[in-house]
Amino acid sequence: MIIVSPARALVHHNRLIGWCETWTILSNQFEMRMLSEHRSRLSPAVLDVNSSLDLDTVLHEIMKSTCGQTGVRYGMISNIDETG
Repeated sequence: MIIVSPARALVHHNRLIGWCETWTILSNQFEMRMLSEHRSRLSPAVLDVNSSLDLDTVLHEIMKSTCGQTGVRYGMISNIDETG
């Protein structure tokens, strides 16, 4: 059995709380950076899609930007009619 003085336990507790706060700050900064990068890639894609009224062109632009943002080589859009 290990006996730790209350003062020492408090020091370790405060150190752990500090690490948790630091981790939370770093995690939030990372999320904000990722959201900013995603938004900067999404804006040109939205402009490309809105630049045409032709359905084939719009669908092609949606697939091109989606594949580019997700890093996949191929994509597919499935169209379901009234019969399912």
